[in-house]
Amino acid sequence: MNDDLAEKELIDDALEAMYDLSSNEIEESLPSELPLYSSLSAEAWRYKDEVLLAKGGAKEVYKAFDPKTNRYAAIAKLHKDSSEVLYEPFLREARLTAFLEHPNIISIYDIGLDQNARPFFSMELKMGQGLDKLIQVEHTKQQEGLAEESLRSLVNIFLRICDAMAYAHSKEVLHLDLKPENIQVGHYGEVLVCDWGLGRILGSSDSDGGDFDRLLLNPDLLNNMTLNGEIKGTPGYMSPEQMQGQSVEKTKQADIYALGAILYTLLSNQSPALGAQSLDELLKLILDSGIAPPEQFKKVPRALSAICMKAMAPKPADRYKSVEDLSHDINVYLAGFSPLAEKASLVQELKLFYKRNHKLCKLSFLFLLTLIIFTSLYFKELKTKEMAAVRALALLETEKKDKELLGRDAAPTHFRRASRLLEIGRAVV
Repeated sequence: MNDDLAEKELIDDALEAMYDLSSNEIEESLPSELPLYSSLSAEAWRYKDEVLLAKGGAKEVYKAFDPKTNRYAAIAKLHKDSSEVLYEPFLREARLTAFLEHPNIISIYDIGLDQNARPFFSMELKMGQGLDKLIQVEHTKQQEGLAEESLRSLVNIFLRICDAMAYAHSKEVLHLDLKPENIQVGHYGEVLVCDWGLGRILGSSDSDGGDFDRLLLNPDLLNNMTLNGEIKGTPGYMSPEQMQGQSVEKTKQADIYALGAILYTLLSNQSPALGAQSLDELLKLILDSGIAPPEQFKKVPRALSAICMKAMAPKPADRYKSVEDLSHDINVYLAGFSPLAEKASLVQELKLFYKRNHKLCKLSFLFLLTLIIFTSLYFKELKTKEMAAVRALALLETEKKDKELLGRDAAPTHFRRASRLLEIGRAVV
């Protein structure tokens, strides 16, 4: 127990040390004065057969063969003309990602300096596609709305993303750059959260990341925006507090907002930033609750739309308190119940009850119908017998009355005959 505590404290100290230098201090320091860079040394380049996989504003990712381990890996490097100022933030990303050991977070194999003393890191190579491409493919096949099977498949991918973020948050790590492009989906169902370049330890002195990291390590923002702030791509995955800059503290709710935005795109194939032409306009749209629910674009289950909009609430306090709460509501929906975010009516609850128990409901209905039919037949037969008994009783009563009447009519005749016989008998005597 003491060993585990000591190990945790050692790791925590190492992580906090990564953020001892601010962006300005990094800019003013020589590479040899930077803690992460100076802890590494140049080595002979062992990777072979490099093939460029992706290229962004600051980084390049290659597929390369590692003869030392006899496997292919993905190698991340800075552009050849990148400034030395980027070395430390680049290595921060590698160290932070290496710290997060989870099946749904990309694994780091190695961190070092190449033969030219430029930093690199290698990571697991998973062939597949980005979640953004997968969403487009599924929605292109089904224009009106996702079929239930496709919807469940995408929602299960989303739950794996939530698993990764719940784990990261348990380690007090924020991602701050979640979006479909940063989620890799493998050919065999693997789901990996990548690109932790803006990741931060919660409560660290440089937890915001600053404009330095935001611009230099996030090529998507550089590619999506011009200098005057006009939006060219889809930057609608940042929480409003991130868009407001360093003046607002970033919390786990910032990642929860981004998860809601990913779910929004997954459901509607639309960006939450649809219609906004600038960051200011987008921020106003979010803060004024002007983002249309995804159910307005396609046939989307109301429950999932409600979950999405709760996660994307303008105020952090109105969002889910944790990623686990968000996952729980999704699992509640998948189990056939109404999530808390939906605030379902009694009619909706009854519909869901039938949907969950449709076989039992059908059997119960058939049993009840059979019972009603047999009960009706029984009462009908009973009524028939009762009517027959009443008719028989009435007939008996009629016969009795007829006999009594006949007896009364026959009595005088019998009396006269008896009297006559009596008189005859007296006469004979």
